[in-house]
Amino acid sequence: MGCNISLETSHEDSSQSARRRNNDIEAQLLLGHNQSRNEFKILLLGTGESGKSTVLKQMRLIHSQNFDAKERKKYAMVVWADAIQSMKILISQCYILGIPLDSDRDTSENGCNMMLRANPRELTDHQIDDYVLKYDTTPVRARRLYGSYEDDRIYESVVYGNKDLLADSVETPPIPQYSKHAGFKLAYRKEVANAISLLWLHDKGIQRCLARSNEFQLEASAEYYFDNISKFADEAYLATDLDILKGRIKTTGITETLFKTGHLTFRMVDVGGQRSERRKWIHCFEDVTTILFVVALSEYDQVLFEDETMNRMQEALVLFEEICKSRWFQRTSIILFLNKTDIFRQKIQFNPIRNYFPEYQGVQDDFESGCQFFMKLFLQRNRQVYVHFTCATNTKNMTFVMAAVTDMIIQQNLKQSGLM
Repeated sequence: MGCNISLETSHEDSSQSARRRNNDIEAQLLLGHNQSRNEFKILLLGTGESGKSTVLKQMRLIHSQNFDAKERKKYAMVVWADAIQSMKILISQCYILGIPLDSDRDTSENGCNMMLRANPRELTDHQIDDYVLKYDTTPVRARRLYGSYEDDRIYESVVYGNKDLLADSVETPPIPQYSKHAGFKLAYRKEVANAISLLWLHDKGIQRCLARSNEFQLEASAEYYFDNISKFADEAYLATDLDILKGRIKTTGITETLFKTGHLTFRMVDVGGQRSERRKWIHCFEDVTTILFVVALSEYDQVLFEDETMNRMQEALVLFEEICKSRWFQRTSIILFLNKTDIFRQKIQFNPIRNYFPEYQGVQDDFESGCQFFMKLFLQRNRQVYVHFTCATNTKNMTFVMAAVTDMIIQQNLKQSGLM
């Protein structure tokens, strides 16, 4: 009987233990469910250089996650290096496009000499080597390989390990009239800043070349860099919020940032937009509440960095359609940011949309007509899409837009949960 009692007692203990475990699991599931209802995963998608990372930076500023001194120092070096690269590109492209520089004046010629022997890697901390944009001296074949779905390491081995490919560069060829100065010692930061300022303010050839920058690869913030070059030349300079928003560090891999609004948590995931980065997107597709797809309106007249046969806007349209049709996102809200409206407004004054999209029937330089035209192209993809026109470097604009986006995400989640 003792054994039977023992068995019955053991069975009762086992049942109670099982019930406790079951209750614990249900409590954890309920807690997880409640937490999941209060947590939203936003996936930032779009082609390279559309402004996704700038949106993420604005979110940090809006939610008072300020940049520390180390980050500001890094961005100060980035904008300084990009300013040098941008001016070197313009000088080289003047030669390629047959645009005469005002080099009959000694001051302009000295400025060109100074720039062509300036090496941003020698004028900045080497910790930012990986952040300095590579397109200024990257050979075409290497860039196309970089835009493929090959391993990222191939790019480094090809560009920095293959002299034949380096010689194949068409972006910054030697310029005969300045090549005799190639052996000069490296310039100091202040000298380089003065040269950039001189060329930017007084050389009409540089201005004419900039007006044709859609024909080659140039940083969108080049004008901002040149206007502020004297500040950037100071080695002790720390980047301002606007410098950080204007500066570009190419996104590689996946970054995840948390933002809290009251009891709600927003998990924003940013992934690289260039073709070589897109194979990594699949790792972010689970449990996505909202896709925030960013398109640069201003790139209607530009080609891809990684494929010069493909118009950037056309690439964005193709990619957006793929996202809309993806089985992963059939129940996912999609928000479309038509970004860089400030640059778009300027561009259409001298570069007609119809030159690149012949079907455009609106007024040539009308901002509203142009915006509506491109919005309709994206809305043809047969999905409910929430559209916002944005200037991601404008904090006031982005604060307003992100408040509307936050409200929409919450409303949509409540509807899907059957609470509305």
